[in-house]
Amino acid sequence: MRVAPCVVGLLVCFMSAAAGETKDAWLGCWTRIYDADHLAEHRAQDVIAIGVLIMPRPDAGPDKYLARVQLKVRDKPEVHTNFSGAHCRQAGARLHCLAKDPAQGNFWLKPSGNDMELALTAAGEGLEVVPPSNPQGFVQILPQNPEHQRFLMHPAAPGACKL
Repeated sequence: MRVAPCVVGLLVCFMSAAAGETKDAWLGCWTRIYDADHLAEHRAQDVIAIGVLIMPRPDAGPDKYLARVQLKVRDKPEVHTNFSGAHCRQAGARLHCLAKDPAQGNFWLKPSGNDMELALTAAGEGLEVVPPSNPQGFVQILPQNPEHQRFLMHPAAPGACKL
């Protein structure tokens, strides 16, 4: 039995689509827990652990992603987070993420191999996070502290983003 080339092409396309959609490289969880040696060398770094979960925002126009950030900081037992997340849009090879109030979240995410980098490099950028038990007990991470300008995180299972 001969099958026309166009039918073969359609079958290949259909089978490729049925095999699964292309994975969106932005989606996922990245974390970093800094060890004692690192923290001893970087005494001005307040962040001792960081997790970023990037999720889709369906029908969100150019802001296709939502980034939730969790931090543990020195001398505070609670996990701090940006509960509402930040809406992110792709800008070239990076995501620019903004909270409703830019003072609570204005940062960049950029892939670095399999890792993800959160960057705060300019005035006006930063991240404000709060513990769940005390919304008034916020912590600000600002680029004026050189130790808070870049955080390189490694891929992790989605549940690991809850520090």
